[in-house]
Amino acid sequence: MGKDNKLINFTAASGKYPLKVAMDDDLKDSIKAGKGIIPIHIQFFPTNVCNLRCPWCSCDGRDRNKEMNFEEIMEMIALFKKCGTKAITITGGGEPLMHKRINEIINFISIMDIKMGIVTNGTLLNHIPLDFNKLTWVRVSMGDGKAIPTDFWTNLEITVNKYKTDWSFSYVLTPSPDYDLINEMVKFGNKYNFTHIRLVTNILESKDMTTIIDLIKDHLKRQETPDALVIYQNRTAYTPGSNKCKISLLKPVINADGNVFPCCGVQYALEHPNKKMEDSMIMGHWRDIVTILNKDMYFDGSVCVKCYYSHYNELLDAMTSPIMHNEFL
Repeated sequence: MGKDNKLINFTAASGKYPLKVAMDDDLKDSIKAGKGIIPIHIQFFPTNVCNLRCPWCSCDGRDRNKEMNFEEIMEMIALFKKCGTKAITITGGGEPLMHKRINEIINFISIMDIKMGIVTNGTLLNHIPLDFNKLTWVRVSMGDGKAIPTDFWTNLEITVNKYKTDWSFSYVLTPSPDYDLINEMVKFGNKYNFTHIRLVTNILESKDMTTIIDLIKDHLKRQETPDALVIYQNRTAYTPGSNKCKISLLKPVINADGNVFPCCGVQYALEHPNKKMEDSMIMGHWRDIVTILNKDMYFDGSVCVKCYYSHYNELLDAMTSPIMHNEFL
């Protein structure tokens, strides 16, 4: 699989044409029927509790004690299922595996016939009994300065061998890259047939990291570590937000406090980010989602100085606008 195809298949904020959106029949049918955009894919933060404090964490300013109880989670997921949700990314916030009832959350989502992926720091793998086979994919978060337990690679190896879901890494790159850790990670991904390894620059760092990315490529080459799986993303290219932020209806984020946000980038979207889900960007509570959808209450993203989803919003705006001479492709 070429790297362009990996971008289309495995990443959203890539600058590539959002082909999955254009091809989704349920979304197209809803728009054609006059029902508007539906939340095909939601991102859910079950807990803000975390066992690490990574220096590049974009959620570091959050309330680290906030957690949604299981009964509310079941009610929320059932409602989103009725609204058309087909996929859930369980992420954070905090470390999802820290939620006391994470197994039951995953089982319930599976029972509801919703596909799911999970983003984890990987430090609790093989410590918490979890049926990863119920997941479509697992992404292990890595990065410069991350605290790596002594049993990390052993436990990851045991878990990857046990569960044949799609595994990947996402590595946050800073101006002080850990070349040895990056090399070990890429070698591991190659050995265990990971779908991809995303090497992405720190979103809160304004420095152009092109030179450092080139140095990493050279380092991997010198170590004879193939980088065919690696997607290099230098996050210095972005646009201002759109006043018609329609991705906020297609792919909303549900915070651990139950509030709905337009995307996973609200922690860094404003001019002075404070590393938490900004109260000014709350669209409502998850219990309000039917009203939000029925009234087409998309977020006004004109307040965002940094947006990586303009290609989504342009397509969604076009899809929900009248088109004449449809057959003349």
